[in-house]
Amino acid sequence: MTRGFDDELIREIESRIDIVDIIGERVELTRKGNRYWGLCPFHSEKTPSFSVSQERQLYYCFGCHQGGNIFSFLKNNDKLEFREAIQYLAQKAGLDISRYQTASSSAKSRQDSAIVEINQEAARFYHELLKSQAGKDAVKYLDGRHISRDSIERFNLGYAPDDWRQLEEHLLARGFSIENITESGLVKRSRNANLYMDFLRNRIVFPIYDQGGRVIGFGGRLLSGDGPKYLNSQENSVFSKRSNLFGLFQGRDAIRNSSEVILVEGYLDCISLHQHGIPNTVATLGTALTRQQAKLMKRSTETVILMYDGDEAGQRETLRALAILREENLDSMVVPLPPGNDPDDLVRKQGKEEFLNFIQNNKCTVAEYKLDKYISSGLASDLDERIEILWNVFPEVDRIKSVIAREQQTKNLAYRLNLPEGEVKKEFQLWKKGNGLTGSIRNRNRGLRNNRKREEKRENSVFEEKMLAKMMAEPELFLRIKAELGLDFFSDPAISGLAAIFDEVGFADDSHKTRSLIEEAIFEDEGMLSVWARISILEEEKPLTAFEIEDYIRHQLAKQQRLQWQQFASEIKALESDGDFFSVLKTIVRLGNLTCKAR
Repeated sequence: MTRGFDDELIREIESRIDIVDIIGERVELTRKGNRYWGLCPFHSEKTPSFSVSQERQLYYCFGCHQGGNIFSFLKNNDKLEFREAIQYLAQKAGLDISRYQTASSSAKSRQDSAIVEINQEAARFYHELLKSQAGKDAVKYLDGRHISRDSIERFNLGYAPDDWRQLEEHLLARGFSIENITESGLVKRSRNANLYMDFLRNRIVFPIYDQGGRVIGFGGRLLSGDGPKYLNSQENSVFSKRSNLFGLFQGRDAIRNSSEVILVEGYLDCISLHQHGIPNTVATLGTALTRQQAKLMKRSTETVILMYDGDEAGQRETLRALAILREENLDSMVVPLPPGNDPDDLVRKQGKEEFLNFIQNNKCTVAEYKLDKYISSGLASDLDERIEILWNVFPEVDRIKSVIAREQQTKNLAYRLNLPEGEVKKEFQLWKKGNGLTGSIRNRNRGLRNNRKREEKRENSVFEEKMLAKMMAEPELFLRIKAELGLDFFSDPAISGLAAIFDEVGFADDSHKTRSLIEEAIFEDEGMLSVWARISILEEEKPLTAFEIEDYIRHQLAKQQRLQWQQFASEIKALESDGDFFSVLKTIVRLGNLTCKAR
């Protein structure tokens, strides 16, 4: 169901309406090869950079980077609401829209209600098991993580037994049909036989609530054995992990009262902060922050404090989350944590008051956080690099509403980068006017060098897009790169986000079905639709060669190893300062193991 409309209606419209016909009525298109080209309706241009793919039913402008499907085009070009676009296209296709809004909608409503009832019953089942003898190992784990009995009750934590059919049999005994049980995703059917099996097994269970207090899904933490450490229940018509946040139901009043929300990475981080009297805390559901989750937070507050883990992965996710929050015009602050620490560690060591003081004393603006990352990475060694940093940080400075705070931020930039304050202010004013070629500090040659650096960044982004396009076209390559590099090596957060979505969706029996699943997952995310349109169109271009792919993998592996060595060096230096020589020895051993692997 998409905004009250049956998915069947969306598919029927897409099967009957050609995007080339709709756009062709508004833009003069000329066919070149297997695509259509025209002047972009979204920005002024003299040379056509607006491309429409009839095969993919997508459009993309290589000038202003707008892209998407037929629905997003009508929204942006004709200024139609989604419902109006559906009605317009249904009429063009000769479809009776009421047929899709009555019987099917009511049937879906009944099924959604059944799924929620099943979730509620499952949550009770898991919770009672946790409190029974069967849940003793789960309770022991929670005790080890210092989770109190009050928190167990507040979040209704549970235990999924290490059994293939216990939940299924319980739900059947309560009168639920096997069809609705499997639709809930808590029980799945075996591929090889007419058998059913529980989806969550031998896990601590974290019920996920919507804002109305309904249990819509579950997260599960493996206690022992093989399998993913964390696992969410399967998505269905009432649950999407991209559109919900853990702890939001329990913390909604505190978030409104404090006018800010603390965003953490894990379920236990969130519970621990609530337990210590900091209930304005939420967590993502094991995925990178999405625009849907940002919109959800925006309903309750305008300020987000990011408090991700202090490791390298946490820092990368912080930068990606900041990009998402900026798109949704949410004010953001960052609290960097020491390496190896997470919010749960810190709040248990310090207690509530000292933890809140730590936040107050260490939170920094987005501009300050990015500046720290640039400087610590050694990217401010010469004048050209410092000017490049200025222009990358200026957009964050410009978002600061207070004139006084903006003035202070500009002074800080000048001080940290060892540049004249007056010249930095002049450079900022030139940036605001959109003059990206020259500035008061840079001379013509410096400007050209900096423009060349930006061009190199654009070329790298294009390469990454082509790499993802190749990975999505070849399952074996996708799985190999995921195993060797992970999926967070992309420098562009949007590309990384699309890779994560593709990983969630998985490969269908044919490429067309895979593309359909991806488009369903990002249907209402215009930013992601644009990236998807561009990458889909790039698939039609000259693909990367096997040599280019292998060379890139080698380069990324070497880069990751260098970063690990740098991290180890920082850890050793910090431990030496503390006099913790046993930990220094352990870190040196880990470094030796990494060196052996590199060889």
